[in-house]
Amino acid sequence: LVVDVGCGEGEWCVEAASRRPDLNFLGIDVRATVFAVRASEAPANCAFLAANTAAGDLATLLAAWRDVGGTTLHVLCQFPDPHWKNKNRNRRMLTPAFFATAQAHVSGCVVVRSDVAAVVQDAAALIGDALVAADAPADLLAIPTERQGYALQKGGAVHTAAFRPSAEASRRGRVCAALRRPRSVLPGPAALSGGGPVS
Repeated sequence: LVVDVGCGEGEWCVEAASRRPDLNFLGIDVRATVFAVRASEAPANCAFLAANTAAGDLATLLAAWRDVGGTTLHVLCQFPDPHWKNKNRNRRMLTPAFFATAQAHVSGCVVVRSDVAAVVQDAAALIGDALVAADAPADLLAIPTERQGYALQKGGAVHTAAFRPSAEASRRGRVCAALRRPRSVLPGPAALSGGGPVS
């Protein structure tokens, strides 16, 4: 599974799913009306959910996927609204809790992209000890987002930071996942993905 947090209209998820049929893609945004059109034309390995990551929904979703045997490869947050004002702090997606959740579930990378350099710099200050710098998945980032196209057309730049769980965090995560695994037989990840690939 590759998760695009704050997917907006979902054009990136649909395109990525079309290019990578070997992976499942999940687009998450607060309002379902935003991605409704794209969801109706998405391939079988692409789904969308209305969820509030700032309220902890991401942790619930990734835990549910893990508990049925699924693997979360990457979590991407592409061009999030900075929400600079203090009164909007509770709307920010990039928080220590976000990175802690992603670290606990990803086997690949947590990727942050923005046309605002400070957003990426702030993210690097929030990752904590369990994440370390990593190479971004170039194949997926070669697929442009609408915001990326707009920023580059205006002469701006796109800033990217990628992180992966540290070796110690990965070891702890595997141990914890084994302890949490229920003894009963659960439906496989295909049940969530409509029969698509597992990862």
